[in-house]
Amino acid sequence: LGQLKGVRVFVSGFAVRPGSYTVSALSTIANAVVRAGGPSASGSFRNIQLRRGNKLIATLDFYDLLLNGDRSADLLVQADDVVHIGPIGQQVGVIGSVNRPAIFELRPGETMADALRMAGGFAAVADASRLSLERVDERTTVRVTQVETSQAATLQLQNGDVLRAFNIVTLATSG
Repeated sequence: LGQLKGVRVFVSGFAVRPGSYTVSALSTIANAVVRAGGPSASGSFRNIQLRRGNKLIATLDFYDLLLNGDRSADLLVQADDVVHIGPIGQQVGVIGSVNRPAIFELRPGETMADALRMAGGFAAVADASRLSLERVDERTTVRVTQVETSQAATLQLQNGDVLRAFNIVTLATSG
């Protein structure tokens, strides 16, 4: 074990520092991505491919690791593997009274409920019955739409959408 040798892997695509890296023989896809500085601002956290020869071996969704602690798709790399970071997908913002306000990358088919889950759910002082939804493509006509939380599981989000969770304390004092 003291003689573990390094293996050379290539990190390509939308990485901060794409290139060739020598990593431990026990390194995983995530280790190689971190070594290359992670995905760039235009790189995907949801579409990181492990290619061996000319075959796609696995696709890592870094959100599974970061948000859920799930390392099941984080496979060991081998000599001359290519770790390819794809371009960023659709993005939505979740702001207001949530536990982790941020901009999140969505995979096709993800809903408002998925975005709320990524944001860690509602904060303790949130009005969990409704959210506001601002759509980029509707800014010239409809600026903000109120959405009942009961619709969260079925409401498909679009690139550039912004969800806002209301703070019930602020609403009570201003209303």
